[in-house]
Amino acid sequence: MYINSLNIKNLRCFERTEMQFQNPQNAVKLRHPNVNLLLGNNGTGKTTILRAISLAILGPILDESGFTARRLIRVIPNDKDIDRVATIDASVFFHQHEMLSSKSLKVNNINKPELRDSLRQYFNYDELRMLMFDMNIDSESIAGDTLDRKSLELIQYLERRGRLPELITYVQKARPHLELENTRNQERSESTPQMAQCRIESIYGRERIYVPSQRSAEWVNLNDEKSAALFLLGYSATRRSELGAFDPAARAKSRNLRYQKVAGLFEDGLSLVPLSFWVPRLIEKNLPRFKEIQAIFDQLLPQHCRLTNQKMDEEPAFMYYGTLLPYSALSDGYRAFISWVGDMLYYMTEACPANMRLTQMTGVVLVDEIDLHLHPSWQLTVIPNLSKALPNLQFVFSTHSPILAGTLESKNIYLMDTTENGAAIVKQLTEEVHGKSAEQILLGSYFGLGSTRAPDVERELAELARKAQEGDPEAALEYMRRLA
Repeated sequence: MYINSLNIKNLRCFERTEMQFQNPQNAVKLRHPNVNLLLGNNGTGKTTILRAISLAILGPILDESGFTARRLIRVIPNDKDIDRVATIDASVFFHQHEMLSSKSLKVNNINKPELRDSLRQYFNYDELRMLMFDMNIDSESIAGDTLDRKSLELIQYLERRGRLPELITYVQKARPHLELENTRNQERSESTPQMAQCRIESIYGRERIYVPSQRSAEWVNLNDEKSAALFLLGYSATRRSELGAFDPAARAKSRNLRYQKVAGLFEDGLSLVPLSFWVPRLIEKNLPRFKEIQAIFDQLLPQHCRLTNQKMDEEPAFMYYGTLLPYSALSDGYRAFISWVGDMLYYMTEACPANMRLTQMTGVVLVDEIDLHLHPSWQLTVIPNLSKALPNLQFVFSTHSPILAGTLESKNIYLMDTTENGAAIVKQLTEEVHGKSAEQILLGSYFGLGSTRAPDVERELAELARKAQEGDPEAALEYMRRLA
């Protein structure tokens, strides 16, 4: 899955905006076709874009995922309407392994009477309950103690969540001889974008997620939490690795695994999966896969830091300038970077089929403030290295760094700005920045700084220039000395 476009209305700081994303399948020739960089000042909506992508993709399962909608709808000064709405429309590309059938389902013309008749005619009450179990639906939460009533309530329940095509898919898996109206349609290819809509409503001040339209059958993959299909990860600026024992079972009780993978974008303080939880086990049970992990880390870390197959203090050990160190002994900068990359590789390892290499995995990875804790020398290589190491993943990064911007082309960069009324907007500039120095970029249209000097020095220089223009020779000499 790749994100093709995003259309947002009334979401947090955005009044209305549209974006077209770069992905590995794009025809545009770029050095890094799988990279999208959100660049802008604080409060211009970079994190909101990452959240919007997550909401659009995961919309159908968010109701029962542990997610709580909170302060997502744009607040308008002096607006007394407490029943407000935000909308997110995304178009996505599916890959062949994500397409359940070569036939597409009509998303706006579900034949509900035919579907209900099929449930009543070809399933008994216990079989219908088993069907709901397969779809991860608690049958006790669906009203009705007869087959007819239960069928009706189930269809209405799924319709509200945009999951009716999914029901058709499960019905046909259980009863292959059935040919429901919605499967008698045209062929669809990987190049056909599919819509993912999400609506956030505020009813008497309380927000809730609503999926307004039916989705194609491929979205049934959302219910397979460990599937490689619809692979989506999100990392916030507050990301950190778990300290102490990691208990995935405890997390699963409060959050659906799909939502867990992006929950850090919505919840502060949510920790990442530590290397100590999965790397030693991977070395023991699947050494070839671990060697893939090593190879990816080798491409991403500086040459003097290497992941080894050894342990120290029950932690994976790294060779750092010739000295073997446990993960916890590395500097904050190294641990911050390794923690989110390690979390990403863990979920990739869990989802990746045995016959597929990690570098072949497709999906979307969202990272807020990618430059956190990174020295400028590392910033020069971090995005190009990620792009090349994992060429089939689509990355959406945010940053304030001119160094990161200088490693990309203008088509990779989305400039976040605000209008006079404070609403955030997204635009792309034609000014090329690839290969420019940090100062050139800071003084150009992407950052728009008048100077990179400290403000007090800039004021002193302006005063010296004024005096020199008035004929003060000492001020002129001092001005030239300061500039030298």
